[in-house]
Amino acid sequence: MKKALIWLDNNFELVICSVFLCSLAFFMMLQVFCRYVMNNALSWPEELSCYLHIWYAMLGISYATKNGLHLRVDTVINLFPKPVRSFFNLLADVMLMIFFVFMVKVGIGVTASLIRDHQLSSALRIPMWIIYCSLAVGCALALFRLLQKWYFTIKKMKTGKEEKN
Repeated sequence: MKKALIWLDNNFELVICSVFLCSLAFFMMLQVFCRYVMNNALSWPEELSCYLHIWYAMLGISYATKNGLHLRVDTVINLFPKPVRSFFNLLADVMLMIFFVFMVKVGIGVTASLIRDHQLSSALRIPMWIIYCSLAVGCALALFRLLQKWYFTIKKMKTGKEEKN
């Protein structure tokens, strides 16, 4: 069980994003094939590809947070000594946390509104809240990954050695 949880922790976003990206490529190729070879364009692959891309991007936020891949302009920060750089990095993480909390709240509000309105997508006729909840899910996972990063950093500072997570 522990090995499965560790594998899930290490690979969750990567696997889901890979599946979404491969599916997106497949459905776009299907649309191109049907449109130009069969002369009969399908109505749903473009919409599905758009929704897969949205979910891919929102879960990618969590993956980027977990791996420290968010864009930062650190040219000026790198001129400072390490304690000052650590402070600026902590400040950036706190601002990122505030942003994620705000976006989770907004995402939940939008999703709740769409659930109440019973709005459906035009081609696939799926509930729109499924697409829009990607904002809350992606930012909540990113917030979890940020808190997880802090946990491992504090644990590393206490023990004084590198942890394998």
